[in-house]
Amino acid sequence: MSHTVTRSGNQGQTPYKTGSAGLDPNTLLDFETATFILDNQPSTIDGDGTNYWPVNVRNSPGVIIDGGTIQGEINMTGDWRTVYDYGNSAGVTVEYSPGVIVRDWRMTNVRVSRLTLRHQARWMGETTSSLLMVCSCVLTFRITKVR
Repeated sequence: MSHTVTRSGNQGQTPYKTGSAGLDPNTLLDFETATFILDNQPSTIDGDGTNYWPVNVRNSPGVIIDGGTIQGEINMTGDWRTVYDYGNSAGVTVEYSPGVIVRDWRMTNVRVSRLTLRHQARWMGETTSSLLMVCSCVLTFRITKVR
């Protein structure tokens, strides 16, 4: 039986993680009014911690990840290689979850480099941001606008 998981308000640097057990098939993750911080800079650089993967969903077939906001704390002026060397990061990460739908996310102050699709993954819709990392599954995305 599917159910709904809701997050709202400022989640700060506390990521949402399903863990290896995953979620029941067809669960709705309602994050419409939630804001997550994406930060790959070490505390020696910006004074706070890191949050490489604010939303991390694993082993959750058919889940709908209904978007909120990813607020980046990413160096926007530094050399890309230096910023990337701090660590790989992605606003929404989905692994081993066939049939997942990721929709209606807003992302601000993030650096766009590439969209990573591995194995049998496919992309449907307008590609405007690469801060979605999807691995080892077939996914359908609908991103209406990236700011």
